Amino acid sequence: MSRVARRLLWTLGVVGTLVAGLLWVRAVRSPRVEVVNRGSTRLLELTVSVSGESYGLGDLGPGDGVTKSLVPHGESHVELDWRTPDQQRHHDVVECYFEGGWPSYSGRVLVEIDGANVLRSESNLRLGP
Repeated sequence: MSRVARRLLWTLGVVGTLVAGLLWVRAVRSPRVEVVNRGSTRLLELTVSVSGESYGLGDLGPGDGVTKSLVPHGESHVELDWRTPDQQRHHDVVECYFEGGWPSYSGRVLVEIDGANVLRSESNLRLGP
């Protein structure tokens, strides 16, 4: 193998490692939302939305919880949509603030739902690690 080919392979390896590292840091540090069903009925078709993205979380049984990493596009907050077994649709906006991009926000937004209502929400989002 020629010297130029070895140098090219070395450079590609270093660049690939840096890109993989940045993607890993982004995934580990992204803000998360945790939704807990404190009610006695199933939450159906639960969806979490941030600016530019929506995440279908499926159904959530009584006492169950689910956590999802969020990757917003720009300034954002959390919105939740779900349906109850009586076919009523529900929507709630969680009071919090974070942004996509770099440097990224990290932390968690906790939301507890009792059927048709958000019982409690708590946010500990911060800029940086």
